[in-house]
Parts: sequence; C-alpha cells; structure tokens
Amino acid sequence: METFTYKNYQNCYFTVGSYVADTTAMAISIVNDEDGLISTCTIYDEFGFYASNSITVKNYSENSHMTDFLKSLGVVIDTIDRRPCNRKVGHTLYSENPQTIDTCIINKDILKRYCKEWNYNV
Repeated sequence: METFTYKNYQNCYFTVGSYVADTTAMAISIVNDEDGLISTCTIYDEFGFYASNSITVKNYSENSHMTDFLKSLGVVIDTIDRRPCNRKVGHTLYSENPQTIDTCIINKDILKRYCKEWNYNV
C-alpha cells in the first residue's frame, strides 16, 4: 500500500466502503495511523449517479479542493457533474474555491494502491 500526504497529515491512506442508503454509492475516507479518521472524501446524495466507477465528492467546507486533490493522486479521472452544495453558494461555482458536490469518474486500480481497507463490492 502506498501512502500520501493530505494537508499537514503524513502517511495517509484510504478506507473504502459503501453507504447504507445505497450500496452502489462508494464511501471513501482519508485515515492515518497517528490521527485516525482525517476526512470523508465522499458524500451520499440521493440524486447522485452511482456505479462501480463513480463517486460523489464532498468538495466544500473542510473538504474544499478535495476533487483537485483526488485528481492529483490519479484517483479522479474526470468530473462529469458539478453543482453547488446549496443555494447560497451558487456564486462559487466558477471561483477558485467552488463549494460543490462533484460526480466523478474514478480509477479504482489507483484508489486501491492507496487503500488499506476495501469493503466495496459492486
């Protein structure tokens, strides 16, 4: 398993599972052994599109720039839909820091390289 640095956290890796509300919706978290759970990268969206190679990224609040981070690792290949996380932040859509929910296509092989725990079987 390869590790990565996320913000000021060293030796991070992913844990992957499913959301209870829809087991095709992949849940990805960033963890390290020293700090435990650091961030949940994804969000379940009842209107989201879910397949074995797509995720819905929480790209707002404490997760600002999460989509770009996942792209830098090669996990996210493409963003197929981007929408404001709520009505009040629509103006951020084309800014340097969009507050969005992003539906993305992923490379599961790269995700697995950084993954310590894989509990997603769709």
